[in-house]
Amino acid sequence: MEWVKSSERLPSEGDWLVAFVMEVLGSGKEPLEEVVLYAKGHFNPEKGWFIDARYIRHMTYNEDYIAADMRVTHWMEIPPLSEDEG
Repeated sequence: MEWVKSSERLPSEGDWLVAFVMEVLGSGKEPLEEVVLYAKGHFNPEKGWFIDARYIRHMTYNEDYIAADMRVTHWMEIPPLSEDEG
């Protein structure tokens, strides 16, 4: 299994492992920072990506917030669980 760039090709409808970039509250001089995260995402050709991980908790403030900007950069098949994980 290999990562596919979203800018080159989109998948068929279904669940996929995705790498996505989102802007979060900065930890230093910058008010916002981009971080790369991984999650299960659902792709619908008519509506785009839906990612459950959109709601995250910021450890500094203990508040839930919604990312202002989320971009799926790569996707691939969800790898099967090994017998040790199942």
